[in-house]
Amino acid sequence: PGIRIGQNKTLSINTSLPTQKGRGEKIVLRERAPNVDTATANTGVEINQEILQNTAVRGRTFESVISLAPGAADVAPRGVAGGDIGVSFSGSVGNENNILIDGLNTTDLAFGLPSTQLHQNFIKEVNVISGGYQAEYGRATGGVVSIATKSGSNEFHGSLFGAVAPWQADAAPISRLGEAIATSSRILRQFDMGFDLGGPIVRDHVWFYVGFAPTFTTNLT
Repeated sequence: PGIRIGQNKTLSINTSLPTQKGRGEKIVLRERAPNVDTATANTGVEINQEILQNTAVRGRTFESVISLAPGAADVAPRGVAGGDIGVSFSGSVGNENNILIDGLNTTDLAFGLPSTQLHQNFIKEVNVISGGYQAEYGRATGGVVSIATKSGSNEFHGSLFGAVAPWQADAAPISRLGEAIATSSRILRQFDMGFDLGGPIVRDHVWFYVGFAPTFTTNLT
């Protein structure tokens, strides 16, 4: 009890087995430090559902929180997080990253960018490894993003959610050398709403989890 298990983490737990009956002692810990993985030299960050819900980030998909990892930089000039070039890790480019969802590689084969926009409310945990990972993560020289989605359990659970992004001001475009006409677009309004539901089909054996979250965006050009 009291040990927190995270994905891609190896914990060393020291314990002793008493060889004789001794005096019992009760120890109550009010606060404790988080577990430190001493078995690997990985650098990165573990983003749980609490951070996903309470951190002000750009966008509503998992790409929005990738830049919270050490050494990461969201170099997209405008628009959604990551844009068309992906998030950079320690100077790498987007097509050097590896995106895994529940162990399945979902990296775009053409450009190396995320090929799916998974909504934050369907994610249980995001583990971003920005360096020091082992050979088990192939085809990556940038960062490795491992995502664990929510799942069903023996208890029915679900939620309704929604978010609204109002009108936003944008500066007038500045023409570059050689341009005669410059245009830009900005979001007039954007909102999403959805639900998720999970529970048992056969208790202790088979569960289900479903969700639906459309996003509606209106742009001004």
